Amino acid sequence: MNNLMERFKLLKDNRRISLESRAKYVSLDVDLFLMIMSGFYTVFYLTKGIWFLSIFCGITFIIYLIFLWLLEDHYDGWVNTCFISILIFTIVNTLFAGWQAGFQNFLFSEVVAIFLPNIRKNSNVGKIFSFATFFAITYFVLFILFLNNIDFTYLFPAEGLNRLYIINTVATFFTIMMFAFVYSTHSERRLNELSRRADFDELTKLYNRYAINQMLETYIEEYNERHKPFSVAILDIDFFKKVNDTYGHNAGDDVLKGVAKILKKYTKTGSTVGRWGGEEFIIIAPPNIETHKFVRDLDTIRKYINSGEFVSNGQRIGVTVSIGVDRYREGWGAKEIVDAADKNLYRAKETGRNKIVY
Repeated sequence: MNNLMERFKLLKDNRRISLESRAKYVSLDVDLFLMIMSGFYTVFYLTKGIWFLSIFCGITFIIYLIFLWLLEDHYDGWVNTCFISILIFTIVNTLFAGWQAGFQNFLFSEVVAIFLPNIRKNSNVGKIFSFATFFAITYFVLFILFLNNIDFTYLFPAEGLNRLYIINTVATFFTIMMFAFVYSTHSERRLNELSRRADFDELTKLYNRYAINQMLETYIEEYNERHKPFSVAILDIDFFKKVNDTYGHNAGDDVLKGVAKILKKYTKTGSTVGRWGGEEFIIIAPPNIETHKFVRDLDTIRKYINSGEFVSNGQRIGVTVSIGVDRYREGWGAKEIVDAADKNLYRAKETGRNKIVY
């Protein structure tokens, strides 16, 4: 049991998993809820001396426990088992506990669940409506059976049936809420993940070109309102192709990540750092940072990169960077300020590299 709980804690850490796999881990909440529900009815029937239903609910509990363990590798099987087991659970308990016990209400939770996106990986509208129709037909078949006094019910006292109906009604609402929670939680995390992917470079975790362009437009709008210019720097790793050719592309990626960490760590608060493309990075200094101070800070970063070494697979790799800087001028757009900084970067490359040109 301890190993199972440790596994559950690991699976629950959604920050360690990919977007595509996240739905199955959020579904652990549903699995635990269904375990609690089946466990409750196992004990309930046991106290009433109804051995058949107690054993049946106990088997259901064990099934959910098994799929809690196997969920990572058998998500589709888990989903199918959930729908089938809830359906069988509902039919058996309705037939043997009676219509007045309210177990048939669990079919409503199945109808809600089947329509939730991302509950099933491979579903189309036709299949979804077919399942929903089947659940509805099952409900009405059970209703007709009891309408014609065809049942196999155990005799519960009226007071006990009323309490059981209330419990089942509340459980139905909680089941619907739990399925809705799975969807809403997954959707929120998916939206956040997509937003992160849209704005950040996957390798360096810095802002990507799209996000940087949006920020440049924002700075330009602020300049048009307040006439406070900002500064832009383009930083390029010198002879980066040689790093890839000598040490391999994985080593090149490690160097890019290392430079990104240095830029994030040593750029001043308020500045924005992004990966512009390839081995080029971009830094935007807000208006409250004067350009000469920005250049001085960048030179400190340049010297830091020059004096250190990056480690990749046991190999130590030294690199230098060249930087071009310019300050925004009235009438420019995002392209013009970047081109101006890029021209100064080109001058730094042409005049010896490992320097800043402003």
